[in-house]
Formats: sequence, C-alpha cells, structure tokens
Amino acid sequence: MIKRLIVLLAVLTAYNTYGQVIISEYYEGSSSNKWIEVTNVGPTTIDLTSPQLYLSLFANAAADDPANSTANNHNAMSGSLSPGQVILYQNSSAALPSYASGTSSSSCNFNGNDLIVISSSSTNTTGDVWAARLDVIGDGSTWGSNKAFYRNSNITSANTTYTTGEWTQATNSAVDNASNTDPEYLGIHLIEGFWSASASTSSWSTTSNWDDGNVPTSSISVVLRSGASNDPEISGDVGTPSQCDDLTILSGATLTVPVDKCLTVNGNLSNSGTLTIASTSSNGNGSIIVSGTASGTTTVQRWVEAYSGDDDGWHLISSAVDDMAISGSDFVPGGSDDLFSWDEDDYIWRNYSDGSFPYTNFDKGVGFLVAYQASATKAFSGTLNVDDITFSNLTYTSGTGDGWHLLGNPYASALTWNDGNWTLTNVGGVAKVYDESAGNYVSISANGFIPSTNGFFVQVSSSTNTTTIPKAARAHNATENYKSTNCVPETLNLTVSNDDNGFSDITSVGFRDDANTYFDWDFDSHKLFGQVTAPQLWTVSEDEEYSINNLPHVFESLVLPLNFQAGINTDYEISADGLESFFINSEILLEDLFTSQIINLREQPNYSFYGNVDDANERFLLHFYGITSVDNINDNTFANIYTSNNILYLKHDVMPKDKSLVGVFSTTGQKILDFTIEPDILNRVELNLPAGIYIVSLSSKLGVISEKVVIN
Repeated sequence: MIKRLIVLLAVLTAYNTYGQVIISEYYEGSSSNKWIEVTNVGPTTIDLTSPQLYLSLFANAAADDPANSTANNHNAMSGSLSPGQVILYQNSSAALPSYASGTSSSSCNFNGNDLIVISSSSTNTTGDVWAARLDVIGDGSTWGSNKAFYRNSNITSANTTYTTGEWTQATNSAVDNASNTDPEYLGIHLIEGFWSASASTSSWSTTSNWDDGNVPTSSISVVLRSGASNDPEISGDVGTPSQCDDLTILSGATLTVPVDKCLTVNGNLSNSGTLTIASTSSNGNGSIIVSGTASGTTTVQRWVEAYSGDDDGWHLISSAVDDMAISGSDFVPGGSDDLFSWDEDDYIWRNYSDGSFPYTNFDKGVGFLVAYQASATKAFSGTLNVDDITFSNLTYTSGTGDGWHLLGNPYASALTWNDGNWTLTNVGGVAKVYDESAGNYVSISANGFIPSTNGFFVQVSSSTNTTTIPKAARAHNATENYKSTNCVPETLNLTVSNDDNGFSDITSVGFRDDANTYFDWDFDSHKLFGQVTAPQLWTVSEDEEYSINNLPHVFESLVLPLNFQAGINTDYEISADGLESFFINSEILLEDLFTSQIINLREQPNYSFYGNVDDANERFLLHFYGITSVDNINDNTFANIYTSNNILYLKHDVMPKDKSLVGVFSTTGQKILDFTIEPDILNRVELNLPAGIYIVSLSSKLGVISEKVVIN
C-alpha cells in the first residue's frame, strides 16, 4: 500500500508539473511514414529533462490498459519547450510528409493498433510506464492504421485516458498537403488563446490573428509570444471590452491597450514582456481590469498638458502601480515644473523641491498635484495595483484643512465613486475632481466616475474615519482625465462662465425626501475653491458653503442665497440645467440683487451680467416655488406670499393686469403697512419690520388671499 501511494504521488507531481506537455498529432502512413508531434500548450517553458520525460510505445496493445506490461520502446525526451513550441518525432525512415523534419525515435514504430504514451517513469519494468503516464493516444484496436489525428485547439492539458472527443481525424493526404496555417500541419500546433505568429494585423478582435481562429472570451486564457509579425493591440471598447481568463505575456512579446480601449482579465496577469496602457493628447486613457493577481512590470501612461500661465496646466495625478519611486521617474520636476503633495493639517501644498515634501514614492491611493512646462506622456511603471486600498483615521483639522484629503485612483481603469462597494466611515459621500479646463473642482456624486491615474479630494467629518478604495468599483469608462458630469433628478445645476479666460464653476441644488436643511454628509458637498482667476459660485445654508446642496422638498416657497465671486473683471453668464427634472408647473427664479432683475429660469435659462473682483459675494438669490409633485399644488390660490431676510415676496401664478393692494397686519389685527404693487410675476418689497409673526393680505381682480409670514 505504501509503495502504491508513493507511485501515485509521483504521478500527481509529474502531472502537475508537466500536465501541459501533450501529444498534439499522430500520423501513421504507408511504409515507415510514422510521426508523433509533442507540444507545450501551457504558458511557461518546460524542461523535458528535469525530471525526465519519456515517449513510450506499447506495440500491438490489446486494450487501453497495459498495466501489467512493459513498453516495447521507452525513449528519453530531451531539451525544453517554450509555450506553444513543438518537438516532432519520426520513424528514422519516414519520407512523407515531405515538408516535415523531426527527431528519430524507436517509439515511432507503430502500425495502428498500438498505444503511445508520455510518461515520467525512468524504469520500464512491469507497469511502471503505464502507472506514470501523463498523456496517451490509442484504444487498443486498429484505431490508427493509415490515419492521422490532431489534438483540438481547446485542449490545454494532458489526459491520462485516450478521449476521442479531444481529437480530430484527418487523412494522410490532408497532412501531406497542409500549409503551416492548417491544423493538420505537422510541426506547428494551433492552440486556443495563443496569438498567431503570422497575425496579419494588430487587432485583438480579428479572428485570423489567433491560432485557433477564435477571439478569446472571458473563459479562455491567452498567451502572447515573441516574434509575431504584428503585436496585438486591444480593440474592445467600453461597451464591449476585450476579455480573457489568464493573460500571459512572454519575454519579447508586446501588448498595448490604446486610448479608449478596454481589456478585462478575469484571471491572473503574468507579464514578462511589455504591457502598455496608453494615454495621449486626446486626454483619454486605455483601461485594464485584472480580477486576479498581477505580476511583472506594466507601463501606465498619463498625458500631461503643459501650462501656459500661472492658472492653467495643473493636474491631479495618481499612480496605478505599486509604490513607484518618484526619484528617477518621468515625474521629477525640472526647474520650471512643479510636483506637490497636499497637507490637510496645515492646509498647504508641499513642494517636492523645497524639502518639505513627505513622500519618496507615489504611494498607492494617494493623489498629487503637478504642472509641467512641456506637454508630455509620463509613465507609471511597476506592478499593477489590483487590491483594495484602505486609509484609516485621516486627520481632521478644524479651521485649516477641515478634513479635506487628496486621494487617488490606484487602478489602471476608471473607478465608480461611492457605488456601494466603498467603505466611507465618517467620510463625505461626494468626491472632488479638479477640472483643468474650468480651473475649478467639480463634484462627483454617488456612481460618478473618477478616471484612471487621477487624484480626487474627499472630506472626513472627524479624525476617526475609514476609507476603502475597492477593486470591486473598477470600471471601464470613457470619462477623460479630470472631467465628469452627473445627472441627478430634481436637481438644478448652475454654471457660471466667461469668454476671456474660459474658466467656469458649477453649483447644484437638489431636493430629495431624505434631505435635511443642515449639511448631509452622505450627499451634500462643501465648496472647495479653485483657481483665484476662476469664477466661483456656491449656495449658503445655515452658514455652510455648498457646491452641492440637497434640501427637503419645498411645498410653497424657498429663498436660497447664491454667492458669486469674480475671478477677473469681465462679463459672465449663468446657465441653468436640469430644469426639466422638476415638476412642470414649478417655477425657479434667479434674482440679481445688484441689478434688481428677476429672471424666470424656465423662460430664460441663461443670464448675462458683469462681475468685478471687488464685488461683494452676496449677489444672487434663488427662488423656488412649487417644486414638488402635483399633490403639493393648491389650485385655489392665485399667488404665493413669503418672506426672506425682512423682504416680502409676492409671486403671482399669472401676470396681473392691474395693480394689487397689499396690507400687512399684526397678529392682533392692527394694520402696520399698506401699499400698492405694480403688475408683475414676482414683486419684492423691503419691510424693515421687527422680528415677529405678521399677516399679509393681497387683493387684486384675481381675488383676495392672506398668508401668515415670519420675519426673523
């Protein structure tokens, strides 16, 4: 029993090591025309002599189980086989096919009713060879007389049992007349998932570029060898990414993932050659997602556009490889370049060149700020990051950094922000990405995308916090570096821009059932100011400054301060987007306190004005009326009355034809004010009354309405 166990273990060990050395073709022709083709169908080079493999012949075997027999011929194999390489054995007198040339072996003395075996047994006593077999062809009858068989291209491991379904029969004539691209050809074996040495183009999705004539699917492992006439380039895009199971790139082989092309490796990546994830001046990136492990050196490019002045050319970057050293890399700044890290404690950018820079490597998941005098394609080079990255207890310094931290996408693909896979404990649910074209930070809400090699800001709410950047959130997405747009229902997006320097800013006001009037860490975002020469636009609620402000639904009216800061003295335009996401009868008005203009944004979604850098920030008010569902609209009223900061607003549903009378009364009925107002959709009247509760009565030909208002 012990001896049998030892033999079994020896067989298993040999099989695990050499299980991808197979008999790939059998040819039994007239006279001495006998051939056996052996191929390495695996992704690694195999030494046939350590331990030693043998090609053995059981002549005239009566059954496919010569357990009590010795092999008639038992010949040691020599050399090594690289992935896809073939060794051809022949009868010493073989003449056909005329193109074939091989190594003479006495194991090629079969006549069609024999068994041919690859084994690891160094001895040839009774049963030894058969017990140590790795691969076999033959079924013990006259199965192979004057016939040829080649192994199917999808067979990528040896089989100790002859299985007819793994083989395709061919005539000897077909083998004799085969070309080197035919599966019958002796001396070349076509293997599933192997890039063809004679590939006519570089396109991954061209069937003829693959040995077996099929483009790999998610379950097919791929091997790329050196010496191909054309090296492969990924051709799949976001909608239909190229796929494979394991990916092996051998020494001397090259694979490129061009801009906007995508590859998903569902298994492991082993790279001994050249793998490049491209980035070019189009501001796009190639994308690769590896589900398993990654080994070898990958180059992940990042295009960086040069600056032309102090305010442009700034880029937030992040490495997609494992802790690459900064020194000696493309990113080391020259005399006119900049590389900064962010310090939340002191709310300051730390310069690589002044001694205060705290990093020697591009740490995983950390973002950096760069600017270069010359445009160039930079390169992160190293082992791809394929694991989760976790940060714990990032600092929170009230009054300085206020918890803002610069992190980075650590993967060579886009990242879906806050998609349910993230751990965000005491971390805001909105990230910030710097938009170089706008000179400002844009907000990335849940399920928005952060491009590869891109840095992003998060804000923690306390010094006890956890952020996990999850590999499960990797995604193929065509969002260019630093640019993102999110469309959220019942959300007003306001963009301010100018034509002089092209900078802009965006702020959003949304309404949702689970929102509060105070700051919601899950979906609100504080304002993060960008370039000093860029315009800034933000809302204010309860002394908090917002770039994204989500509020409870409004049932009657809401006045929301909208602050503006000019970057330069010039003409600006505010453009409203998202109005169609609100209830059709709701109204949203923009009031310019400097010019006393009131703009119905549904009728005029663009408003032009002049801005001066010395102007006060408190320039605009947003008026929301009836933004919820039809159930919240009172059909019996013709006007809405409300106050904000001691200002009375009277909003008509339809334009009055004549003047209206207004009376303001105390709660005891004493008349305090009365006046007339001109016909208008929205009237604004400064009251200058003490804080308290008042009754306002509006009388016109449309009717009479009274409302209770509160002045704070």
